[in-house]
Amino acid sequence: MDKSPQTLAFLGDAVITLRVRELLADKSHDTNANLHKRASSYENAANQARVFDLLELTEHERDLASRAHNAKVNTKAKNFSLAEYRRATALEALVGFWHLHKQMDKVDKVVALLMYDYRG
Repeated sequence: MDKSPQTLAFLGDAVITLRVRELLADKSHDTNANLHKRASSYENAANQARVFDLLELTEHERDLASRAHNAKVNTKAKNFSLAEYRRATALEALVGFWHLHKQMDKVDKVVALLMYDYRG
């Protein structure tokens, strides 16, 4: 399972989206439009960058995150800085890696941090 950081980020993005939406669907009776808006507020690059900065990583995880962070970027998330986008990509690569290696406790921790309303 030796995947590129970009492939891991692609997978990690899908895993984050699925987990956030599962949790919202379990707790809510909102309309689809409201659920989508709430999910987007948790899954955005700024929030992912914030959570990435909170993580304590192993040496191997730091190396993977660094490779994902420094990968050539062909796009940029709208409304977010390139620095946020790169840290979000690093977080997504880690989530993809953890998902493939059945480390769902780490994935669940990231999702919990993403969904924590730190804004007051």
